[in-house]
Parts: sequence; structure tokens; C-alpha cells
Amino acid sequence: MNKTIIPDHYAYRPVRPLFQLIMIVITGSILAVSLYRSSLYFTSTDPTPAISRLTPKILEGFAGNPSVVRTGIFISDFLTFDPVKNDFIFKGIVWFELDPAIISIDMLKKFTFERAEILERSEPYTRIINDKLFVRYDVKVRFKTQLQYSYFPFDDHRIFLQLVHGVVSPDEMIFESSSADFIVHFSTAALGWTAIDRHVVTGFIESDVDPYDPKKNVYHPSVLFSIDYQRNGIRYALTILLPLLLIFFVSLFIFSIDAFKYSTVAVSLAAGSVTALLAYRFVIENFSPAVGYFMLSDYIFFLFLFASSFVFFFSIILVKLTHLLKKIIIMGLHTFVSGVCIYLFFFWLH
Repeated sequence: MNKTIIPDHYAYRPVRPLFQLIMIVITGSILAVSLYRSSLYFTSTDPTPAISRLTPKILEGFAGNPSVVRTGIFISDFLTFDPVKNDFIFKGIVWFELDPAIISIDMLKKFTFERAEILERSEPYTRIINDKLFVRYDVKVRFKTQLQYSYFPFDDHRIFLQLVHGVVSPDEMIFESSSADFIVHFSTAALGWTAIDRHVVTGFIESDVDPYDPKKNVYHPSVLFSIDYQRNGIRYALTILLPLLLIFFVSLFIFSIDAFKYSTVAVSLAAGSVTALLAYRFVIENFSPAVGYFMLSDYIFFLFLFASSFVFFFSIILVKLTHLLKKIIIMGLHTFVSGVCIYLFFFWLH
């Protein structure tokens, strides 16, 4: 006669909620410290616009004796400052200091900005300073820059503004400038960004009119101004990470349910967590940059979706899992999530 083997309910008992809370505190603390520490680093992969530096050897290749024009930008206000949507509008002053006997004001005013539109440009204000003609223009400029969002929501950005004079060539005029000539008076701290550094590179840009005949290439003097902006705090990161983390923690409580009495509840809770993650994906998309490549926020989402899918699988076979195995699975999932997050924050990110 076959005997029915009654499982040892004690060996298959649920995990105590206290154990779950302890694991949550440990994982939460690790991620909180990692999140804070990673936000202290400046991380930007924004590509630098093309500009060639002028060296004495290169200058020898240009015919003529170019006039040196000192230039700078003073930004008094940002009417629009949105790195997420790559939209910037600033009001300020563009100024030049030059020899009036060589360069005319009519030619000087034909300066432009790459990837930008000059919305307003005043008439030139001029005066003589130390035998040099000082010319300034009040301008309002709307521009875009080549931003890279791979590290969103930890992405910092180097905002580029490239001044070009498209009428003259380097054999007629070259620009001279330094970081001291680039001043940003407007504070973006209230918008969630802090300017931490400025850079200025002078040189020229080259247009390949005919890629098969370099002699037809066109050259124009240029100055590349850039500002390093770092995110203030971790608001965006918390907005993405915290809900995903809470959904994941809640799903783990299926191991604290008595599988012999409430197996359906366990499966429903695990399935609900996966559904909640998929629904929250649309929320993340709404405030993320619209790009065609994977960002850090995508990897974080897929991490929790993968972990929650494992929890759903274990909910189906919950009655077959012993108490010890449940603890091992819980600790394993916590370790997996913490380990991958640490890797993303410190090694992949930097």
C-alpha cells in the first residue's frame, strides 16, 4: 500500500518579516551610500565639436599676416536652460577687441554661432581702450549642443557654444580668448545644475567642400566656449530608483507567505509587482531624454524587471522551497541587485 508523504510544514515555513526588514535596511543603506557617492563625480561623455588649434606650424601654412582679435562672452541670463531637452536661450554680451585700422566693424558683426540662432543682436557699441577698438553686441541666442545621455539620471554635461566668423579665413583674422573672457553671471542652482568649470579653445573650423580635393576646403576662425554643469543632488535618480526598489522589496514578501494556505496570493503579489514595473516604465519614459540608445536608467529598470521576474518564477514553485532555500534566494537577490547597482554606479558609470 502506497503511503502519502505529508511534507514537514516547519521545514517549509515562511521567512519571518523581521529577516526581510533587516535585508531591506542593509540593501537600502548600501544603495543610498552608493547613490550619494556616485553623484559627487563629474560624469560627462558629451562629444566636443570639431575645432583645430592654431599652432605656429599651421599658421605658416596660411598665407598672409592675420590680425589677432580678442573676444569673449558674458552671459547675464538664461531664459531657457533645459539640458534634458537640449534647449538653451541666453541673453548676454559678445565683445571684441581689435586693431581698428585692419578689421572693419561691418565685417566683424557677421559672426555666428554653430548649431544656434541669434534671435536678437544690437547695434555695435564701441570705444577705444589702450589704442584698441572695443566692440560689444547685446545678443539673445538660442542654441543646441551635442549632448550624450548614456548616464542619465547621473549625467552631467559640458555645454558647448561655438563662435564662428564665416566671412573671413585664418589668414586674415584669428581669435584670441581665455577662460577669463568667458563669464556666466546667471546661477542655475535653482534649476538643479551647478557650473563647476569653464573652458575656452581657440582655433579654426574646416569645411570639406570637396572630400576628394582638400585644396577646396574652407577655413574659418572659431572659438569654442564650454561650461561644465553638474546635477545638484539625486532627485532624478531617486525618482527612478526608489519606486523600482520599493516594488522589488514588496515582491520579496511572497517568501513570508504561507505557501500551503495562500499560494494564490503569493503568485498574485509577484505578478502584480512585474505588472507595476512595466507600468512604471511609461512614467520613466515621460521625464527621460528621447534618445535611440540605452541609458543608465534603462539598465536599472531591466535589472529590477529581471529580479522581479525571478521572484515571480519562485512564487509558482513556492510550496517546494524550504525555509533555508527561501532565505538563500532572498539574500541572493538582494546581493545581485546591490552588486549590479554598485557596478553601474562606480565602474560602468565612471
